[in-house]
Amino acid sequence: MLQGKTVVLGVSGGIAAYKIPNLASMLKKLHADVEVILTEHACNFITPVTFESLTGNKCLVDTFDRNFRFQVEHVELARRADVRADAVTVSTLHSAKGLEYRLVFMPDANEGIVPYRRAVLAADIEEERRLFYVGMTRAKDALFISYVRSSGDKERYVSRFVEEIA
Repeated sequence: MLQGKTVVLGVSGGIAAYKIPNLASMLKKLHADVEVILTEHACNFITPVTFESLTGNKCLVDTFDRNFRFQVEHVELARRADVRADAVTVSTLHSAKGLEYRLVFMPDANEGIVPYRRAVLAADIEEERRLFYVGMTRAKDALFISYVRSSGDKERYVSRFVEEIA
């Protein structure tokens, strides 16, 4: 689907940085050439080696790497990108209401995340289900839902909402 396309992911320092390796992996599975540039603060959350292992490309951290030949590397990445910052949106389910996107990636579809572990009342579970549905219906062309089976030595379970639609 993305064969021959270059996607540049910019990752800044924040807890959401943990979700971006999953996005990079999904883009690679769609045959995109994925390049990653990390801010210095992003490295406090996730290492460049993670992205290099997933993408097969050198992860750019220092935007003024002195080992360049003929071009400034981060500027050259922007020139090569088929998907630019204005084409990639990372948002919450709440802020996605009313919007549509060609591709939607919904990572971490695990129990405890969706529905959130503190949602225990029936009304809370229904609100979480409604938000999950909002996320799914934002996709015009393709929807990618992913989850993990384990985290460290702890077993994780797919969200009941995924099982309901499978």
